[in-house]
Amino acid sequence: MKPRDEFDAAKKILRQHYQSVMQEAAEDIIRNADEFGKGAFGSADEIIDKHYTRVHQLASLFCNLRQFAAGDKPKGTEPLGRDDFRCFGCGHVIKREDTQCQLCGWTWM
Repeated sequence: MKPRDEFDAAKKILRQHYQSVMQEAAEDIIRNADEFGKGAFGSADEIIDKHYTRVHQLASLFCNLRQFAAGDKPKGTEPLGRDDFRCFGCGHVIKREDTQCQLCGWTWM
């Protein structure tokens, strides 16, 4: 595997991991919904702190990997529709309802 491919592969793995971390955070927040309604200070802050730390660490790592994997801008061949977006990973068209690029898996998260 070429070095750039290794960085791209690592980014893809981190995106998948990020999605599972956010799923865990959402489940934890829903499970402890009553804590968030109590007001300032308490378990809600601990839950936020726990997930913030994990997300912040992932974001920092992803940002550093992205610096090494960055290359030329992808060339888009398909025209964009009104509510379409261009994938920053491969140049494919991402529809508004998509959560990630259907071709390469790139996501905003």
